[in-house]
Amino acid sequence: MPEAMPPLVPVSLPVVRQPGFWRCTFAWLSTRRRWRLEQDWTYTLPDGTSIVLPAGFVTDGASAPRLLWPLIPPSGPLLVPSLVHDFAYRHGYLPSPDGNGGLRRLHEGAPRRHWDWLFHELARIEAGHNLFTLLAGPVMRLFGWHAWRRHRHQRRPGTSDQAPPHDQGSEENTVS
Repeated sequence: MPEAMPPLVPVSLPVVRQPGFWRCTFAWLSTRRRWRLEQDWTYTLPDGTSIVLPAGFVTDGASAPRLLWPLIPPSGPLLVPSLVHDFAYRHGYLPSPDGNGGLRRLHEGAPRRHWDWLFHELARIEAGHNLFTLLAGPVMRLFGWHAWRRHRHQRRPGTSDQAPPHDQGSEENTVS
């Protein structure tokens, strides 16, 4: 039985607030649609582990360059793998129920290649072996380093982790 789709709502685009045709056009060309999780969303990873992404988390879906959107649409078959991948890139772990009503930090500190591998596995499960999954890997390797470095810097001690508030106290490390 397929998992329930994440309850996402679109985040307002700045395009509508731009004065003038050219500014509005530039904003439209340079802005990605983003979605916010309306409620906590539970997803089961391929190994059977459940994760819970928190309400309020914002994603842009498959973060492919606009030129590639006809081949890798941001809200297409790769939306679910992208949601999980975006959370992992941003926070460096995935929140997973610990069995005691709390959450643990699953795979905390795992390297970029681990999260990219997980994305590929989820894409294969959600979208099958097709053009989307064939193109997504190389595109992620070419363009994902920027997001990885930016979020990795934000996770350093003394900088903003921006972790969800309901898992602040959990320090369990289950890197495999």
